[in-house]
Amino acid sequence: MAENKDKDIVMKCRHMEKVYPGTKALDDVDFNIYRGKVNVLIGENVQASPH
Repeated sequence: MAENKDKDIVMKCRHMEKVYPGTKALDDVDFNIYRGKVNVLIGENVQASPH
């Protein structure tokens, strides 16, 4: 069963980091992107800024 699940992975992300001035939003995050699935990465919204 694990073999079929691995076939559906289209991208693997490992050790992701995202830093904004004064804030580390992601720290050593791993996740997989699966074919045919809704893939989301949710984190804390520290500050909303207008664009």
